[in-house]
Amino acid sequence: MTQHRGARPRLRRLRVGVAVAGALVMLTTVGAPQPPTEPTTVRPPVEATAAQWTTGAHARADTLTAATMNPPSPVECRPRVLQRPRIVWTPPTSGPAPEGYAVEIRRRGVLSPEGLISSETYGPETTQVSLSAGLLEVLEDLLDVSTRYSITIRTLGPGQWTSEPSQTADFTVTLGLVPSCA
Repeated sequence: MTQHRGARPRLRRLRVGVAVAGALVMLTTVGAPQPPTEPTTVRPPVEATAAQWTTGAHARADTLTAATMNPPSPVECRPRVLQRPRIVWTPPTSGPAPEGYAVEIRRRGVLSPEGLISSETYGPETTQVSLSAGLLEVLEDLLDVSTRYSITIRTLGPGQWTSEPSQTADFTVTLGLVPSCA
């Protein structure tokens, strides 16, 4: 393979030209000082208010405590003849006034796994609920021989505040027909 005499110098000139062009591009983009940029913030216009932000206020007490939603107590199971029991509770005596109650019923049978079967919300005037069962639930209780139900109640307060669960009220249904409070 033979090369022309002028091929090598031409290739060298091409390489030098590309290197110089690359250096110029780098100098103009990287090395050039950039003007300082300041963050741009868009602020809404300030509106007049009737509030007096310049006056001071003094606390009337030495301590400050947060309000707590208390659960109802006690929660009792009251048996009824050949019917599901009635669950009765006393509203909390301290804390913010209740805006309602959330009642949860969990079921645990011999053959069926434990699980939430009902979650209902009641108004602040409610202090008792009568539990009822549908046909399917009665059949499940018959198959399980002995089914245990646990009821917990939470107090609902202002601003979606919720108390801790109450103590649990339990009852058992034997052979699908005979309820008894635990």
